[in-house]
Amino acid sequence: SFTQPLVRGAGAKVAAERARLEQEIARVDGKLANEKFVAGAPEAVVAAERAKRERYVAELAALGAG
Repeated sequence: SFTQPLVRGAGAKVAAERARLEQEIARVDGKLANEKFVAGAPEAVVAAERAKRERYVAELAALGAG
């Protein structure tokens, strides 16, 4: 049927997006684990990184729920 390739394509896109979000979370975690970054960066920059992480985690959770 015509719907099967669409389902496979959608699954691949979800998997790719999940992988991208996991990489972004790991990148932000690395920054936030770096004491020099946290101590030296302006608080607004650190807060922005924390907010990004929260957004990525929420997006990843939404993909899992979908």
